[in-house]
Amino acid sequence: MSDPSQPYRIGRLLGRGAVASVHEVFDSEGQRFAGKFLHASRDGDEVAVTRFAQEAALLRGLDHPNLVRVDGPAQGEGEAGERRAFVRMELVDGVGLDVVIAREAPLPESRVIEFGRQLAAGLAYAHGHGIVHRDLKPANVLVAELDTGPGVLKIADFGMARASSLSGIDADALTILGTPDYMAPESLDPIAVDARADLYALGCMLYEMLTGEVPYSAATPFGTLARHRDDPVPTLADAISPELRSLVEALMAKSPADRPPSAGVVAERLATLARAALDPNPQALALVPSVAGSRCAGCGHALLEHLAMCLNCGLSAVTVERGEHCVIITGPGEVGDKLDSAMRDRLREWLASNPQIGLAAAKALESKIPRLPVVFVSSVAERSAQAIVTSLAALGFASEAHAGSSLKHPMVRSKAGKLVGRVGLIALTSMGGIWQTGVAAPVILGVGALAAMIGMSIHSAKAVTRSVGAAPDVLSPGLRTAFDRVEQIAPALPEARHRHALRAVVRQSLDLRKQLGPDQVDEELAGAVTLASATTASLARIDADLRSRDLNDGAPETRELLHQRDHLAGRMAELSGSLETLRIRARSGRGPVETDESLDDLRARVEALEEVQAL
Repeated sequence: MSDPSQPYRIGRLLGRGAVASVHEVFDSEGQRFAGKFLHASRDGDEVAVTRFAQEAALLRGLDHPNLVRVDGPAQGEGEAGERRAFVRMELVDGVGLDVVIAREAPLPESRVIEFGRQLAAGLAYAHGHGIVHRDLKPANVLVAELDTGPGVLKIADFGMARASSLSGIDADALTILGTPDYMAPESLDPIAVDARADLYALGCMLYEMLTGEVPYSAATPFGTLARHRDDPVPTLADAISPELRSLVEALMAKSPADRPPSAGVVAERLATLARAALDPNPQALALVPSVAGSRCAGCGHALLEHLAMCLNCGLSAVTVERGEHCVIITGPGEVGDKLDSAMRDRLREWLASNPQIGLAAAKALESKIPRLPVVFVSSVAERSAQAIVTSLAALGFASEAHAGSSLKHPMVRSKAGKLVGRVGLIALTSMGGIWQTGVAAPVILGVGALAAMIGMSIHSAKAVTRSVGAAPDVLSPGLRTAFDRVEQIAPALPEARHRHALRAVVRQSLDLRKQLGPDQVDEELAGAVTLASATTASLARIDADLRSRDLNDGAPETRELLHQRDHLAGRMAELSGSLETLRIRARSGRGPVETDESLDDLRARVEALEEVQAL
């Protein structure tokens, strides 16, 4: 057994970075380890010394096959007898993942899936112990090459890591850190960074392994960050399985709430893909959410069923319910003017891209250009009419919700009158010899005028849309109440990321309901959505308070707020993770026993969140 009082012998250089170098070190028994030494030039750099000590403190005691083990501080002795402090770590015989990518990419899909599974497993363990890496990239991953198999991956270099609980941070944990090629869009707001930023980096790494290129590049680091924030996710080749393409796209979603909720969920998805490659099963591969989404007329984001608003921009969404109102398009333009053809096309495209509304263009809109005013829809509830008016405004139309028959609207009556006059004029100029018939002429004209008036009135009052599709699904009273609560809370959430977090839980709940049936899960889902709404509102209030404070002042009130925020955010992530795990197991055809176990886990997460809210 080695003597802990004896200094380690410092051996060959293994790697060198901007702040530290890694050497091979030997204990008194000749056992080999890796030693991370701060550069001598950094000894007076208080920030570097603090971060170096923080890495050792955060990681000491973590033990996972996909993390480089960190044993703690030690003393080494150089050839000249000088003593140097270092952090002792597991020695990994292998190369960096960046070397493997440069040498072999694009890698086979099966190898990428296995590498991704290992990385996700290591992240899940670190995140479970409250640690966010913040600089995950191929150069910080070692590949322990084996005689058989794809190799074992070890995540290293947690020098920029921070505790996921911000209440234990130093000042520099709230600065913008990372490597631009793999940095999540929210990294520009350090308060918003959590474990899902590591998942974004994982998505970028999977993309690079599959293609040999980073997803975004630019002339400057800030240019690269701007592309991460603004550009769509690059498309992977069709040769890559749809399931893996879908997962990479989800990992690289711009909003953290649209990414998988946890690294553990990602590891399970990748394990499912690996199993499916050996024994293909269509049910096992069905990983893409099935909830069909219409698009918001304002921002283009996906809408969710049963919610009368967009959880991205807050715009009212259209849900058609029967009632006694109609919606009349009144502009742009004057009574009797034809709609602009481009505006007509925009209206048709909006209807076509929103099938869940249950409306389609009728012949008067599909093959003709109607004249103003245009009765867009009839016999809908006031709430539906107002939502349609809001969406039409986002498309550039002026419109009104009108109670009762559209014929009672003055503009519709005016249009009908103009059309009757136009038809009458045509009739008078073409009737010619009818006037020679004497008394019969006024009768004929009177009957014709009456018929024209009726016909034009019916034509003017007829809606240019028609109802299509099945009747909308009806939520149970408990779940309807929970969704109503979402609609009440969401407009008061000032930051989109909070609305996105709530949207993720609602979307997962709807998808689960479709898979398992309302009778089995409505009660559990109602509880999950209700608690998610309350938790999101609490997080928004805390974040607003934190933004008004100096987060580095160390004040007890600030630290307590940070602690509350992290506790709530952690429970919210666990709830979302339970929903996602249940969704995956239901889709992959797992047996009822596993589904029951997952439902029990979901109930436990809801109860845990209730306890936190009660504090």
